[in-house]
Amino acid sequence: MDGANPWGAAEPSPLDAERERLRKAGYSETEISQILIAKETGAAQAAAPAGHAPLSGVASNLAAGATYARNFIPGMFANLATIRDPAATAEARGQATAALVVKAVAILVIAYVVLQEFSQLQSMTSRSSAEACAARQKVIVDTMPFNDTHSPYYKAWAQREAEFKHDCVGF
Repeated sequence: MDGANPWGAAEPSPLDAERERLRKAGYSETEISQILIAKETGAAQAAAPAGHAPLSGVASNLAAGATYARNFIPGMFANLATIRDPAATAEARGQATAALVVKAVAILVIAYVVLQEFSQLQSMTSRSSAEACAARQKVIVDTMPFNDTHSPYYKAWAQREAEFKHDCVGF
């Protein structure tokens, strides 16, 4: 033993080598720690490709539900295996059953939220379509010609009325 390290000399780890390289580059200990944490957590990775907007509304909740389900499925299989294992204790089976129920309820609640948001999206779409049809109907009524059925103006009005009847029947 050389006396510098009473516990024996250890081989430097890659982390120690990276710290030493950063020290030589002139970084402080705080900066080195932040750099290493960022590398470990992936915060230094590039952002999403350009052109992709963040999800919102139904798509966001649907993605969250799918993520939870994907993360819960392996655990649910493990819980089912524990429940069916004859060598498992009653306590372990009870805990696995409780965890399985909690995971299933979480997935059902998220699915219900997605369903509610989808329903709200459908009603908003129907409402905006109905409002557009009401506005078109008002324009048709306000511009209806009274006597001249052979003018180009009447033909344009008749075409607008036919399009209205085609698009807005049922609202």
